[in-house]
Amino acid sequence: MIFWDTSAVVPLLVNEPKTKEAHARLKADTNMLVWCVTYLEATSALSRRLRSQDIHFGHFRAGEERLKRLHAAWDQILFSEKLLKLSARLLRTHPLRTADSMQLAAALVAGGTNPGELQFLTYDDRLAEAASREGLLILGF
Repeated sequence: MIFWDTSAVVPLLVNEPKTKEAHARLKADTNMLVWCVTYLEATSALSRRLRSQDIHFGHFRAGEERLKRLHAAWDQILFSEKLLKLSARLLRTHPLRTADSMQLAAALVAGGTNPGELQFLTYDDRLAEAASREGLLILGF
């Protein structure tokens, strides 16, 4: 099973250097697992690209539609007390931003007692390093 960080979801929505790879990963494993805030993070990423004029409105709308279809199909790890405490530990242990620590905590919760069996797809270097140190199998690099 693959846990998808938002940095891996966004290339499915708009054309980026990792778009081809992300689509190939999705085709190989259609059962996406994400953190419950991934939808909002991806919406934010799309909106930033529109505001900075990296994409035009048509691409923004198409990305939003793809995100809605993905959201309807993916499984998500919900916010919990366990996730909160694990995220706090990750913040003390690794140089992560809050949302990244929660993304990683969600993946670790999903991995349960065998985090090495869960694949973690991210295109964020800092998050990939922290996830690797936590025992997850990193994809995307």
